[in-house]
Amino acid sequence: MDRRRFLTTAAMGFFPAACFPQLFTRIENNPQGTGLWREILKHAMMCPSVHNIQPWRVKIESDTRAVVYYNSSLALAYADRSSAFMTITMAMFVEMISLVASLEGYEVHVTFEPHEALKANAGLTLFAGLELKQTGVAPRTSLQEVYGRRTARFGYTSEPVADSILVSLGAEAAAFGIKCGFVTEPKTVSDIRCLCVETLFEDLYNNEYRGELGTWIRTSGSDKITGDGLSAVCMGQPDGITHRFFTYPQRFQSGFKKHLLKHHFKQSLHNTHTMLWLNHSFGAYTDWIDCGKGLLHLWLALTKAGIYMQPFGNLVTNMDAHKKLETDILKQTGNVWFIARIGHCKMPPASVRKPLQTILI
Repeated sequence: MDRRRFLTTAAMGFFPAACFPQLFTRIENNPQGTGLWREILKHAMMCPSVHNIQPWRVKIESDTRAVVYYNSSLALAYADRSSAFMTITMAMFVEMISLVASLEGYEVHVTFEPHEALKANAGLTLFAGLELKQTGVAPRTSLQEVYGRRTARFGYTSEPVADSILVSLGAEAAAFGIKCGFVTEPKTVSDIRCLCVETLFEDLYNNEYRGELGTWIRTSGSDKITGDGLSAVCMGQPDGITHRFFTYPQRFQSGFKKHLLKHHFKQSLHNTHTMLWLNHSFGAYTDWIDCGKGLLHLWLALTKAGIYMQPFGNLVTNMDAHKKLETDILKQTGNVWFIARIGHCKMPPASVRKPLQTILI
């Protein structure tokens, strides 16, 4: 098995080895003969996931076969009651495996397990079977894109996203049957920003939402221990205030502390000039899988173009906000399932990932 292509791809990139040691390490021989799967998976784990939950588990059955499971104990019973966004997360992970495998000249034949929806608290749920086939397929991504993809929640510059990039993103989404639209008119961008702020704080003062999200908030470097979750550093929020808010939310119900928290979030949205939204049929499990595959390709295309993104999930999961966004602001007839701001900024901090061995069954 020739693994030099991994090292060649990385060495020709623009990231230094000191910043991305993962690009320059190799999997040594494995007693089970499954080293290639492990090498693919350690890179594929850089796939984004809701709240950085990383709900996937993998069983390597042979040199050529692996099975992906969904850990249903990590379901978001309140914010994702339909399981749509966990399904999107899982589909992105399976697609990332396929993209990384192409760097070794392998194709991955995927068989998705049919479901109406992923159920919560149902143990490990079979999601997809994977078969590796060495076909000499051309690389469909690069490790620079895989590791350079980040969620940027602050630090955007005033530099606009070039029209040529917007056109290419639209074409990338269209390849997956997804309609990709952009908002650049300042008044409309401002309206979406304001709606985002109000919706976030409405949700944060909802006990069920805050309680569920709070289990994934990481402060004081605790993400380095758990290997998952949303760190205050990556969110661009003060560590102390974030910890106190989720520990003593009643102290932020009104007055100066509430004003301070909201002001800090508003400031993080400074230099928002372009919004990206996606529209696709969204009523069935298979729709969510298609959306996941398309979203991953779009995100990697953004990375290749040097553009970062911050999804505004609350504007989709909060039904009142979603209706206002879709009908009053975007003037769409339905099925807007994703919205984010995109733009230029310095490379943001990377979210942590679990060790490979913790996702293997």
